[in-house]
Amino acid sequence: MDMQAKSLLVKLITRGDSISIDGGRLKLAPKSEKEVPEDWLSEFGSLLIDAILEVTDIDAYRYSGYSTGNYDKGRYSGISIQFEKLVNCESTVCFFNVGTTRLRNSPHGRAGDPFPKGHFYALKNGKFVKFWIRLGMKPPRRMSEYHEKMWQLGEVLLAIKIGPENKADKDSIDLLEIPHSLILSMVRKEERSATDRQLSGSASATDRQLIGKPSATTLGNDVGRTRAGREAWRNSTTCAEDHEIRKEETSQQEVSNQEHNSSFTIPKDVRDQTREEWLNDCFGQKH
Repeated sequence: MDMQAKSLLVKLITRGDSISIDGGRLKLAPKSEKEVPEDWLSEFGSLLIDAILEVTDIDAYRYSGYSTGNYDKGRYSGISIQFEKLVNCESTVCFFNVGTTRLRNSPHGRAGDPFPKGHFYALKNGKFVKFWIRLGMKPPRRMSEYHEKMWQLGEVLLAIKIGPENKADKDSIDLLEIPHSLILSMVRKEERSATDRQLSGSASATDRQLIGKPSATTLGNDVGRTRAGREAWRNSTTCAEDHEIRKEETSQQEVSNQEHNSSFTIPKDVRDQTREEWLNDCFGQKH
């Protein structure tokens, strides 16, 4: 995962902000209840989406284009819609039956003439229209004007099941939904795993340092074999303890003096911050 993206996502979660992908769009609701500037979302929204997809291990797709023509050796006219996976730009495609020739005579052409490139008419009860409605897209005035609205598909993130030959299951295509609860759970899980790996590495390093060191128990037994040796052992231990006590008292006094002489600024509650303070604290951005 990109470190900047991960750091930003963790900071939002830690602050108590709510972040999700709802209806195919990134949603960010700060704990401060202040509105997130659109220019900030434009700059950092893609980073957050990448981090969310990585931490939840969920695939997301975005519309990348379409073409019209005749398929299955010219037996059917239709539309081919292309999508790209956000993580690695892998492409997939699905097909819908649509009309590519004029149904009646008009000032623009005779019945049976092909539409201009990219133009088509959708079948009223066809799967393309159901697909369009499922994604919450506003339909055009006429069934022959969908080509003017296709750009809307690029405004949302999509969940798609991939079938044989890397083709999209067109009946499965829907708006992507990743709730805040899942993102929160996966971020915490990843943080715990990182902590466990760090502790495990520290323990291994400590074990390696201990290899080859002389045994303190053996050394004590050797010194304690004579009465004089036992006295020397007790005296040396007492001196070491007294020395450590004095060091601790001195250290505590220094810390006390530092605390007495220093001044601290209590951070504001996020609900009391101004818009600029919130941006700078949360995102390191000044507007």
